[in-house]
Amino acid sequence: MRYTEQRDEYQLLTAAEKSLISEFREAEREATKILESREKEEKEPGLLKSLHVQLQEKKVAEAMKPKEEESEAALKYDYLAPYLPKHAKQKALTKQDAQVRPCPPRGPACDVVSAESQG
Repeated sequence: MRYTEQRDEYQLLTAAEKSLISEFREAEREATKILESREKEEKEPGLLKSLHVQLQEKKVAEAMKPKEEESEAALKYDYLAPYLPKHAKQKALTKQDAQVRPCPPRGPACDVVSAESQG
């Protein structure tokens, strides 16, 4: 072998050695990273919910959430709304507000009720 051939071969071998060393170091970093993540998982085990369970929980949450369209439609077509007190739309009735009170002797509401009961 000539000197130039030996030099070329030496340069190729040193370049290959450098690339192999860098690949080895990269593989070593990956292995270290995997070991660290595994140790972390072993110290703090956590359960992951399956996709099926996540979808079921989402479906239940959506079913529990009141739908604005339905509530607006219910208020729009509520045929008893004119008979409710004015403040009943803004807040819920209290126990006292919900109790039936006796009619005064000659109130207009009593006249309607007595006319219906007689007929």
